[in-house]
Amino acid sequence: MTGMKDLDQSLAAIKPTIEGTYIFGCVDAVAPNLTPFATVHEAEGTTIVVLATEASDYGLGDQDAFARLGLGASTALDSVGITATVAQTLASRGIACNVIAGYYHDHVFVPADQATEAVRLLEDLADQARGWLPS
Repeated sequence: MTGMKDLDQSLAAIKPTIEGTYIFGCVDAVAPNLTPFATVHEAEGTTIVVLATEASDYGLGDQDAFARLGLGASTALDSVGITATVAQTLASRGIACNVIAGYYHDHVFVPADQATEAVRLLEDLADQARGWLPS
């Protein structure tokens, strides 16, 4: 498995960026001409995560908007603590987050109107972690 496993190294490698604005919605089936960022199949329906600019085309325009933050760190799927630490850091300032783990990167979705503050908090977290690493 690729990616970092050490929590301090993973946190120190965070370089958060805002990667776009997305909408979460639930559909019975994914439209053939739609390519969601992510899909999650559940008993109640299929959750899709789509760019906000495409959401209204599929009846999802009235949902809350979330900014997708790229962490910039390549973490292993079996690393321990990065998701919890990021979530706790954001939660400490009242920022909700939803994390989708990809093979190489974690993608953090926060309310769009709180994205700038979330990036600042994650930059601070990375700066602190860099101070924890041995020279």
